[in-house]
Amino acid sequence: MFSFIKSSVMSNTFTLTGYTSKLSANFYPPIELDISPEYGLGLIGFYSYNTIYNIDDQHNKISLTHEGDESNVVTLPEGVYEIEDINKYIQHEIISMNDTYKERYENKVDQMFSLKANTNTLKCELHSVFDIALSNSMATMLGFKNKNFPRNKIYTSNL
Repeated sequence: MFSFIKSSVMSNTFTLTGYTSKLSANFYPPIELDISPEYGLGLIGFYSYNTIYNIDDQHNKISLTHEGDESNVVTLPEGVYEIEDINKYIQHEIISMNDTYKERYENKVDQMFSLKANTNTLKCELHSVFDIALSNSMATMLGFKNKNFPRNKIYTSNL
């Protein structure tokens, strides 16, 4: 016995564009799928040209407290940053915060604050003479939990 099963291929192409790191689309009317067939979804291409900000206005702050001093908040401008760029920006801002920090740490900024990529483990390493609050900040982007980090310890990202 020979039976012929009629098959049809459903194919749709969607193009999403935007200026933020979040892309979404709502379809009306919705795309209706048959219950019985199996479906697959594939991404043909993703072109970003280094334009998706990893630092935005919701995730651009780090709070630093030195030995009971008042907290200082460093705010990075929105943009696309490598870990080394974030490290240099924060070091520069700390030196600019106060003359005491400048005198004490100007020639040894890596002892004052250090954020580095460990290329062997693909994790970030954080060390500072400041208590660091990464709550509601860039913590998850760097692989850390949203929490406070006491000074003078080396922390490794864990997400």
